[in-house]
Amino acid sequence: MLLISATILLLSCSSQSPKYIQGYIFSKDLKPIENIKVQDPNDKNIFSYTNPKGYFKINQMIKGRFLYVMYNEKKIDSIYIVTTHPERGPSYNFVEGKSDTLFVDVK
Repeated sequence: MLLISATILLLSCSSQSPKYIQGYIFSKDLKPIENIKVQDPNDKNIFSYTNPKGYFKINQMIKGRFLYVMYNEKKIDSIYIVTTHPERGPSYNFVEGKSDTLFVDVK
């Protein structure tokens, strides 16, 4: 039992955090939205804009757990990058290799 617990602890400590954030932003009618700003709320110098396909990429991880989604300089939504669970540990969304999509209402 102790060996199993030690192995689980070692494996969970050895997993690396993601290196970048990426994803898509679509309207609620399933169309990609261009020029949506995705921004770190703690550092306004860390941001990206969506391209014509609705895709964005930020080439680093942020210190917080979420990003602001901005349209015409107004916050319209948030993207939660990391969530935690007491038994499963951290879970990442919108990170390297995942094709996560946020659907927003841009009125």
